[in-house]
Amino acid sequence: MLEKITTLFLDMDGTLLDLHFDTFFWTNHLPKRFSEIHDLPAEIASGIVAKHMNIAKGTINWSSTEHWSNTLDLNIIALKHELKHLIGYRQGTLEFLRTAKDSSIQLVLLTDADPHVIALKEATLCESGPSLLQFMDKIISSEELGHLKENSSFWPSLNKLLSFTAATSSLIDDNLAVLQNARNYGIEQLIAVSQPDSTKPQHNTEPFKSVNHLNDLIPVS
Repeated sequence: MLEKITTLFLDMDGTLLDLHFDTFFWTNHLPKRFSEIHDLPAEIASGIVAKHMNIAKGTINWSSTEHWSNTLDLNIIALKHELKHLIGYRQGTLEFLRTAKDSSIQLVLLTDADPHVIALKEATLCESGPSLLQFMDKIISSEELGHLKENSSFWPSLNKLLSFTAATSSLIDDNLAVLQNARNYGIEQLIAVSQPDSTKPQHNTEPFKSVNHLNDLIPVS
């Protein structure tokens, strides 16, 4: 699939890393720990968390650990540490990254995760295996640009920060809204991940081409 590409943008959560960590944290662990820390009934705690998530959705606050720590009056990074055993590469990721790193393609990690989360995941991966960031020529968090990847202002802001040509660039991501935004900007090759969370079924990625394991993108010699 990846032909005549000079820049490859790679999402982190759900693309390179298993989304199960993030899904479980936000839907199970955070409401439970919020309930325990603030001595609230589970149903009320879940409602409060859900309310604030709805408010933050689509804004840069969505991925800000500082925002969530202040809003919910707890330490988000400390709570994520409690689940760090769930942080891991998706099947086929390392094989793909090693092959891509040996090419002339510029590899850019493009993530909505803020620097605190990136640091936590990198440190955790390094405890038991290869670093993720070692493969990247550039690491860019949405926090630097002030826009989530699905926001129409994201790509123009990115192109001011990083030199790339849309027509010879590719994005691999599990978020269809992000892929559509990239298409609107003119990113030429777009690939969706069909099973970002290893504990959930594959999902429909139309109208985008899809792959499950990234090593399927490696040309067969």
